[in-house]
Amino acid sequence: MKIKNRYGWHLRFPTFRSKAMRRLGKDPNEFNMGLGEWIIVAGVLLFNFDIIPASIPYHEELRIIMLALFTLVGGFAIVRRKAPRRRWTNASWATGVFALVLTVSPWILYHIDEFSMAEAININIIAGVAWLIFVGCLLRLRYIRRRSKQTIALLRMRQKRRHAEY
Repeated sequence: MKIKNRYGWHLRFPTFRSKAMRRLGKDPNEFNMGLGEWIIVAGVLLFNFDIIPASIPYHEELRIIMLALFTLVGGFAIVRRKAPRRRWTNASWATGVFALVLTVSPWILYHIDEFSMAEAININIIAGVAWLIFVGCLLRLRYIRRRSKQTIALLRMRQKRRHAEY
């Protein structure tokens, strides 16, 4: 909200917004974390605090699976309200980069003696699942592109018919 006095000075109140600003939505410079980002942060914190007791078998693998689930749920919460083409494009990019990192990083860490061979192979198995998800996202994106082209062609055809009638 901007108040103008008789001397030409402007007083701005950033907490109050005009109706137009509320209609236009968020300010791109304003930092605001949504539900999806909070879920991802919670997953990372739970992964770092090691809440699964060591007495449970496969407790390291359960920690990794828990982090992956929190990341997937957070990612779903981030993209759930976007348009389908934008959603699947973002999902394709995210899963592709994630799968590439999961494929390459264990072998780099293995060669600098951070991982054992078994850990590198386990992470590469998870990377294989990520590559399958990536292919599924690409196929879905291809389907949505084809469907939108068909819809546009159908609308143009109907418009030509309407103009031909007159």
